[in-house]
Amino acid sequence: MDHMVIVVIVFAYAISGFGEIPTLKGLKAYHEKIENNLVFVGRVSMIDPPREEAKHDSEKFKFKTA
Repeated sequence: MDHMVIVVIVFAYAISGFGEIPTLKGLKAYHEKIENNLVFVGRVSMIDPPREEAKHDSEKFKFKTA
């Protein structure tokens, strides 16, 4: 078990003023408007080493490659 994972979490917020919450029909455009107008706050990263109790489960799901 020599694989390490780096988890990165990014924080951002949207400035209010996008109007009312839309109906389902206009929801995609509403989300795109918010996603394109985010203010970046920061990011946090951490190393997530594999746990010993997860070793059995990860071996169970290994795929054979050709």
